[in-house]
Amino acid sequence: MIEVRNLLFQPLTFQLAGGGSLHLGPRERRAIKPEQVSPELEQARRRSFVDLREAGKSAAAEAEAPAKTKSGTKRTRRSK
Repeated sequence: MIEVRNLLFQPLTFQLAGGGSLHLGPRERRAIKPEQVSPELEQARRRSFVDLREAGKSAAAEAEAPAKTKSGTKRTRRSK
């Protein structure tokens, strides 16, 4: 399954390959079959309107990302 995630704060509607349509609310996620991914969805992905991932890998990919580290310097406040 492919997870389609709306990255915008407005609803989107897409035509799916093989007929049918996909309605996504703001920041909503839906799972579709890989054969339903249409050229319209690919275009929206290239324009950063949606994110397409395999349904099982979205949480695992975020967990594997390295954590951001803070630098060792401390900012001090100067008094007047």
